[in-house]
Amino acid sequence: ALKHIENFKEKLKLRRECKKGLRKWYEIQWGRDKRLFENKKIVYPFKASSNRFALDEGSYFSADVYGIRIKDMFQGMISYEYLLGILNSRIYEFYIKSMAKKLGDNLYEYYPNKIMKLKIPNLIKEVEDEVISKKDNFKDNIDNILKDYFKITDEEYEAIKKWCN
Repeated sequence: ALKHIENFKEKLKLRRECKKGLRKWYEIQWGRDKRLFENKKIVYPFKASSNRFALDEGSYFSADVYGIRIKDMFQGMISYEYLLGILNSRIYEFYIKSMAKKLGDNLYEYYPNKIMKLKIPNLIKEVEDEVISKKDNFKDNIDNILKDYFKITDEEYEAIKKWCN
């Protein structure tokens, strides 16, 4: 194996971590802390036709599935369930798709850097509890909360619903 990768030695030495002396040219880029995979997180596919954010409380691993963790400094301030409600709403589907790369007729790239830049409303606790508690018709209920928050008109909301279907 080493004999094979020696053919690529010069190119491998140009990697940022090699230039900084953090990795030898023949070492794997970087390992991940397995706790990042074992802890509670929101997972989502890299490519999808619609928002498919889900809660993982175990150890889900996949090369084409990404995860969102709430940073320690925000623990207790925002919940995973609240984020799921927001991220899976029609309004956020429209928001994400309006900046995502379209990969065909009905497939979008959910690139992690784009997802991490989403603006999440810092709603008051009562509204967060309402978002979390909406089980039946949750998309309609959460959309109504977000519609009020963002001051989206009925006409604009109907256009969003039509666009998302």
